[in-house]
Amino acid sequence: MRPQGGAEPGHQRAVAALVLGGLALHLGCAGRYGPHRDELYLRACGRALAWGSPDHAPLGSALARLAELAGAGQLGLRVLAALAGALTVWWTARLTRRLGGDGAAGLCAAGAALLAPVLMHHAGVYGTGTLEVLAAVAGFDALVFALAAPGRARRWLLVGLAFGLGLLAKYTLGLWLVGLALGLLASDRRRVLATPGPWLALATALALLAPNLVWQARHGAPALDFIASSHDAVRARFSRLAVLAAQPVLMHPVGFGLALPGLARGWREAGVARVFAVAFVVAAAALVLAPGKPYYLAPGYLPLWALGAPALARWLAARGRGLRVLLVAGTALAGAVAFVITLPVLPRSLLRRLEVARISSELPQFADWRAVVADIAHAHAVAGRVAEVVLTDSYGTAAALELHGTGLPRVRSGANGYFLRGPGRQPAALLVLGYPRALLGELCRELRVVGAVRAQGGAGNRYDFPRTIWLCRPRAQLAALWPRLRRYD
Repeated sequence: MRPQGGAEPGHQRAVAALVLGGLALHLGCAGRYGPHRDELYLRACGRALAWGSPDHAPLGSALARLAELAGAGQLGLRVLAALAGALTVWWTARLTRRLGGDGAAGLCAAGAALLAPVLMHHAGVYGTGTLEVLAAVAGFDALVFALAAPGRARRWLLVGLAFGLGLLAKYTLGLWLVGLALGLLASDRRRVLATPGPWLALATALALLAPNLVWQARHGAPALDFIASSHDAVRARFSRLAVLAAQPVLMHPVGFGLALPGLARGWREAGVARVFAVAFVVAAAALVLAPGKPYYLAPGYLPLWALGAPALARWLAARGRGLRVLLVAGTALAGAVAFVITLPVLPRSLLRRLEVARISSELPQFADWRAVVADIAHAHAVAGRVAEVVLTDSYGTAAALELHGTGLPRVRSGANGYFLRGPGRQPAALLVLGYPRALLGELCRELRVVGAVRAQGGAGNRYDFPRTIWLCRPRAQLAALWPRLRRYD
C-alpha cells in the first residue's frame, strides 16, 4: 500500500518536534526518580550473562551490561529507554505514511504513541517492553514494505531481522508473529505465504533466536514454566474482562479511541490493513482467555493508530481552528497528567500527599534501594553477623543486594533467573525475607525476627517491602527445599 500523499514539511517538522520534545522530557526527568525493580534486575542479569532466563530473552540484559561497561550505569539505561521511546514515536509516523496516511495522519499517530501511558513507562524505564515495542513497530513497517514487493528477498530479511531481535528482547513478541500469520491468511495477501519471502523472514528470526532456543532446551525450557506460573499469578490479580477494561487507561483514552477506527478499517479492507486487525484480535483473544498482563497488547496498537489516524486527521481538518486548538490542548493536558502518574517525577512528599500510588501500582516499584539494603545490613548486624546467605523471594531485593550490598552475605533467591543459579553451599545461618512462615518452619530449627525492610514512603510494593527479616539456622538442606522456594512473577 503506497502513501496517498507525502508528509508535508510542516507536518514533518511537527512530528520531529514531538519526537525531540518527548526525548528531551524523558532525558530531563531521568535522574529525578530512583531505579525500578526491573531495571535493577536487568543490570544484575547483565553481570551474569547467559543466552536465556526463565522470564526474559538475553538482549535486555546484554545491553544493560554494555551500558555498565561503558560507565553509564543506571543513567545509561534511562538514556537507552528514552532513545527507544523516541524512535517508537517516529516509527509510528513512518508506518502511518507506509499505510497510506498523509503528514497530518502521521502526526496524529505519533501523538498517540507519545501520550500512551504504557509507552511513557517504556520510554522512562528501561525494560524488555522498551525493546519489544520498538522491534514490533520496525517489524510491522518492514512487513508492509515487503508486501509491497513480495518477490524481493532483501525486504523479507528486514522483517526477519526486526522480529528476531524483538524475540531476543521479549518472548511475547511471538504472539504477534502468530497473529500476523493468521492475518495474512485472512487477507488478500495470503498467496505470499506460497513464496519464499515469509519463510526467509521466519528462518532469519529463528536463526537469531537459535542460541536462546538451545539454552532453553538445555535447561528444561524454564520459560514455559515461567509462563504457566505467570498466568496463575495474573489470574489471581485480574479477571478476564479486566484485561480489556485496562486498555483505555494504559493507552490513554484518545489513543484507545484512535485504535477503534483503525480496527474497523482493518476489517473492512482485504489487504494489509486486515493483517494487522486480525493480529490484534488474535492477540487480544489469547490474552483475555489466558489471561495475560494487560500491557502485552501495547505493540498491536501501533499499526491500529497508523490505520485510524487518517480518519482522525480528516475529522480535525473539518473542525474550526478554535475547536482544534481546544482539543489538542485538552489532550496534551491529559497526557501531562498521565506522565506524572506513570513516572514518579514529582517530589516524593507530593506524591504521598496526592496518594498517587493508589492510582498507579507501578509507582511503588521505584524505591530507594540503598535504603532497602541498609535495612538488611542493620538486621545482619543485630543478628551478630552470623548469616552466610541472604535468602529472598524477590528478584528486586536480590538485585539490590547484588548491586549495592558490599560487605553483606551472598544473596540467594528462588525468584525468576536467580532460581537457576541454585542454592549454593549449605549455610550455617541465613537471613530470610518474604517466604511464608510455614515453609520457614520446615527449613529452620531456629527462627527469630532480627529486623524489617521498611515501606518506602509509607507504601508497600507487594514484592520487596515491607518485609520481616528472619534469622534462620537450618534444620533441612536448602538444596532439598529449593524447588519449593521458586517464585516466578
